[in-house]
Amino acid sequence: MRLSVKPDDRGYKAFRGLPRNVTPLVFVDGREVRGCVTVDTKRGYVLAFEFDDEGSSTMNSRRDAVRMVQLRGRVEVVMRRYAQEPT
Repeated sequence: MRLSVKPDDRGYKAFRGLPRNVTPLVFVDGREVRGCVTVDTKRGYVLAFEFDDEGSSTMNSRRDAVRMVQLRGRVEVVMRRYAQEPT
């Protein structure tokens, strides 16, 4: 399964097709990854924002974009369903 929040990615259509009361939780080798941009379970690949020790996103050296990190391993996506749709 491939999901992405980037409109030019082939996983975007699948992400937009998720019900509004479902949030995908992403795990790489059993550890939860937050701030995911693209997830591919078949290729074992995750592209996510990079966070510092305090939980804030980190900027690149020119400070014009958020840094990204590529993770590889056994990727799992668990769909968390809420009782009602968020407002």
